Amino acid sequence: SDLVLFRANVEGWHELYALPLKGPYKGKVVEVKLDWEGGVIGYSTNDANNKPGELLIKLTSYRSSGRLARVDISSLLPSSSDVELDDSGVPYMRVQPVDCALATPEEPHVRTIRPKLLKFKSFDGLHVSCIYYHPDEDEPRKKAPVVIGIHGGPASQATVKYKTYVCTLLCYTSPFRSLRRDNFTIFLYIFGSC
Repeated sequence: SDLVLFRANVEGWHELYALPLKGPYKGKVVEVKLDWEGGVIGYSTNDANNKPGELLIKLTSYRSSGRLARVDISSLLPSSSDVELDDSGVPYMRVQPVDCALATPEEPHVRTIRPKLLKFKSFDGLHVSCIYYHPDEDEPRKKAPVVIGIHGGPASQATVKYKTYVCTLLCYTSPFRSLRRDNFTIFLYIFGSC
């Protein structure tokens, strides 16, 4: 293939990248920005049919346990018409995934919570990232009990995707009911490398 693809886990959200081996962006890493809510990306190329720029992707987020979609990034090879540069001069291209209608699960029938990335400085000066869930997005400063789930590396890293235990803890009756007050609980999931 004339295209190397890889993904990176950037503070819990996966990002997809391409490295063209020919064309105007030969040898330069191009971020493939998918238009979706963000989360975990799995992918497979269509090399077997001689279409290396066509990908079947599985998108897993806080709203879905995994929807299948198709994206075409083949324009990276012959031309650069779809590639833009960000403010730092880093190349990227925006791509709209096309859902595979027969393989796309319905969104959960339960309430889901959009995660947010927060960062803070720890006592030793290291910057720590965390995935923050709050059940009332309209009132994020409302006081509530806090539950912290600590996750560290280096073998793995936390990602943002639909987590049954988080939504159950935050939204529904659970074993943690004694921690809930006024139906609000904040869940903070800290991750990183040790």
